[in-house]
Amino acid sequence: MRRTALNMITTEITEGVATGKTELNKPQIKDKWQLFWLNIFEFAFSSMLKKAFFSVRIKNKENYDLRDKTRGCIIFASHCCWWDGLVAYTLSRKVFNTNIRMMVEELHRFPLLSRIGAFSVDKNSPQAAVKALNYCTEFLNNPESVLWIYPQGTVKPPDYRPVKFASGMAYLCSKLDGINLIPIAHRYNFLREDRPEVFIEVGKPIILDSTKIDRKEFTAFLEREFTQLLDKQKNDISEAKLEGYEFIFKSRLCVAKLIEKYFNWFVRSFTT
Repeated sequence: MRRTALNMITTEITEGVATGKTELNKPQIKDKWQLFWLNIFEFAFSSMLKKAFFSVRIKNKENYDLRDKTRGCIIFASHCCWWDGLVAYTLSRKVFNTNIRMMVEELHRFPLLSRIGAFSVDKNSPQAAVKALNYCTEFLNNPESVLWIYPQGTVKPPDYRPVKFASGMAYLCSKLDGINLIPIAHRYNFLREDRPEVFIEVGKPIILDSTKIDRKEFTAFLEREFTQLLDKQKNDISEAKLEGYEFIFKSRLCVAKLIEKYFNWFVRSFTT
């Protein structure tokens, strides 16, 4: 049963990406969690990440617990590649122990994602975009709700500067009676292994207790804070400062690395 469901997920995602079909009238698809699909996607996404990456590491995960637990939470991150959604889901389920909600364009191409918290948005329609944002404000009034958002709006290279946010996050904050904003920086880097590694750093929460904000000024403030977090992570990794990163998972060494490891041990045994 699990393998059949996994095949359905893989087929739906790959066919949706391959066809690239668009429709003039996209359906409004709401999230509708189902425990069965939550477990299936968790297994599928973990398998895909373990196959593609040597490890996934996280730093400062305790910052998530510094949030005001009486308010909802918006997690915002950079969006640099296709893997970001899988990383977000895995982080939410395996580290934060929470369900995830996320706006997804063209959700009609892979509607199964609605079973794990995705809901549709059409950014080309101002009316539809506002409708989706208003829908967000409804469930964010629940202190257990978590929304994952990519405020840059589109996929950008990880070192793209300046960081510019769309106005949606500030709009949400202005409509809520308080909210937690938690920044997430993540990068995909090759180090010493045969596959890249995922590095995730959780920033300190920005806790708002008032809706009286100037949206433009607040967006500029978030851009500055987020840029500092991204640059700090970039510099730390480039200088091999990896202290504080914990493994969410770590793969076994590949055959070539095992041969290298034991061959070196074998050679040294004759020289000592």
